[in-house]
Amino acid sequence: MEEVVCNLCGSNKTKHVYSMPDVHYFPDEWFNVVECEKCGLGYVNPRPTVQELAKYYPKSFYQYFEQSSHEKRYAIEASYLNGTNISNKRLLDIGCANGDFPRYMRKLGWEVEGVETSCNSKLISDFRVYYIDFTQIPLNEPRYDAITAWAVLEHVHDPMGYFRKASKVLKKDGTFVFLVTNFNSI
Repeated sequence: MEEVVCNLCGSNKTKHVYSMPDVHYFPDEWFNVVECEKCGLGYVNPRPTVQELAKYYPKSFYQYFEQSSHEKRYAIEASYLNGTNISNKRLLDIGCANGDFPRYMRKLGWEVEGVETSCNSKLISDFRVYYIDFTQIPLNEPRYDAITAWAVLEHVHDPMGYFRKASKVLKKDGTFVFLVTNFNSI
């Protein structure tokens, strides 16, 4: 575990919001969620190091996607991209897991690519996937009409780095849609 400062503003002044165990895999391990007193960003602190992350996302985590139908959820997520009215639409899905959302989007006419850092997800061979941190993909010019990150940014070590990279690889009128947890829903 490592102690970190706020990824948004760099402050080390936080207040404790709540603690919660990893109820699915490690119920005896508790995590503290804090809120930055300067900017209000919420995050886990201390948090697992990059090297420890695979432990918290075992193969069984990714089997959940196989065992349930997520078509309704994918349709709702796809609706956020309805305003992207261009031909040859190109999507990058960050945290694509086993690739089900990009495959859904491909059925809707999108060219799809993904990013997945976990060694425990299924290998994807039917579309391009970068198996590295999003900030490290070997692109720095506008390529995508849309980038999605569904419940991903709260799990990465450098969310601001993801926003910076998205601004480089997203086309001028592109869309970056992301879902993160909400403090008000506690």
